[in-house]
Amino acid sequence: MSSSESATPHSSELPKILAIDTSTTILRWTGVLDGVPHNPVTFDASLKHYELLASGIKDWLLQNRWDSVDAVAIVHGPGGYTGLRVGVAFTVSFAAARGIPVIPIRTFDLFAARAEKGSCVLGLLPLRRGVCRAQLMRGGVPVEYLGEEFEIDLSTIKVATKEPLILLGDGYLRNKDKFDSTLADQIIHSPQLKSNETALAQLASYAYSQHNYKNALEVDVHYGGEFKPTPKKRSQ
Repeated sequence: MSSSESATPHSSELPKILAIDTSTTILRWTGVLDGVPHNPVTFDASLKHYELLASGIKDWLLQNRWDSVDAVAIVHGPGGYTGLRVGVAFTVSFAAARGIPVIPIRTFDLFAARAEKGSCVLGLLPLRRGVCRAQLMRGGVPVEYLGEEFEIDLSTIKVATKEPLILLGDGYLRNKDKFDSTLADQIIHSPQLKSNETALAQLASYAYSQHNYKNALEVDVHYGGEFKPTPKKRSQ
């Protein structure tokens, strides 16, 4: 069990989990009841996650009469720096104030959870110019990794499998033409996918059932790879 004693969940017949995703410009959260999303909310937040998240969730809890929450799940990366740090900081404070555990969810897991069980998923995220961060996985929940996270050079695009692939993530969307032409014979176009909210709910519920949660103070942003935020220049 990865949690500490102080992160023991509240007892409940049907645990209430709040699941949050701030890893992209699309801000979303949902209640989770038995692996099913409950009144999900989605905003195009651009880079204004901090303006929308705390007040939005406060209103959501009141409107849905969730006086207590048993755990909170957060997509902690890799992803956009601004959204991730805002989401994780909020989640840590929210959980610590209530004495509940945090369920960290990888962005790549969210991709795999959207696909049919057993399918081969290639998750792709922008890393730097001309390069994507990538992860091969089996679809479904729980997620099965097919090797370590790796980098794909967009000038060559090599993947260590001949299986049909479902490609997901901003790394694919931003470079769709290159991937479609290089991996034309492998890509499954228009695959059957679950919604992001359903995938998030299923991942959070499964992790909770397996006690894969942490004390709030043990959770941090997962930037992935060698990524480090660029320091801001000091004004003269």
